[in-house]
Amino acid sequence: TFDYNSALLDGLLASMDLQPDKTFTSSIFGYSIDYPAGWGVTPATRPWSGDVEFLDDAAHDGFDDPAFAGPRLLLFIASQPYGDLTPDEWSSLTLAQVCPDGVTQEGPGTVDGYDSTLFSCPYGGVQIPNGALITTEGRGYLLVFLDRSSDPSTNPYDDDWFRATLDTVDLRPQDAVDPEPAAS
Repeated sequence: TFDYNSALLDGLLASMDLQPDKTFTSSIFGYSIDYPAGWGVTPATRPWSGDVEFLDDAAHDGFDDPAFAGPRLLLFIASQPYGDLTPDEWSSLTLAQVCPDGVTQEGPGTVDGYDSTLFSCPYGGVQIPNGALITTEGRGYLLVFLDRSSDPSTNPYDDDWFRATLDTVDLRPQDAVDPEPAAS
């Protein structure tokens, strides 16, 4: 029998260049990253206040692969100052917000020479197959790769792709824009 989904995925993979071809520099969050040339980029229009609601496009830089309708496969990146929190406290609180149903995988990593926490978890009925939390110079960074499909096995971007993408990140906390303090 002919497996339409498998044939479709094989065709997409053959036509896709998964290697980074372009560099995006965030004017708000203080970083740059390489991404595949065919992907769409939606820059943030305001700093991230710490809310992890991924549907708020204004407060994160978003990257998506247009080969998948939806948008289905999305990479979100944001950063914020962690203020009076320690780096570990910020990471723990942010991870608890991003993964309220628990983490399915967690481990150490390195991004731009800084220690990071790599993780995966379910989120609101979809899967975060790859995420990273990085803290440096008073700032916390959140990178989340979100798969909104009903069948994550069709995701061509695996752990190796995510780690290779993380290898292209250049953190520049001194260039980040902080959110305005809340009015009292």
